[in-house]
Amino acid sequence: MFDIYLYSNLRTLIYKLTINNFKTFLCFVKVKNKLFASTISTLMFNDYAEVAFQIRIVKDKRKIKYAPEHQVMDIDVPTVVGPRSTAMLLRRTELTHAHNKMVKI
Repeated sequence: MFDIYLYSNLRTLIYKLTINNFKTFLCFVKVKNKLFASTISTLMFNDYAEVAFQIRIVKDKRKIKYAPEHQVMDIDVPTVVGPRSTAMLLRRTELTHAHNKMVKI
């Protein structure tokens, strides 16, 4: 099940959780304002250790926070592909269509 994030207001602050002496923790749980972490993915609470953390608040300096309302896209070839790659992809699709007509798929 997925929760739908409906918060669409502009945000001016970003809250960052920083862990002191960070290791490669896989699992986190916060209980009564204490953060516990485990280096293995487990459901056993005994495998978790309390870790010190800080919450830093920084100003959101991003200029572009949201995707544009409307993006112009070519349906056949994505716009992120360069001109040489576009030509190659179009040629491959032509060859694929020609092959499929010969084989009658």
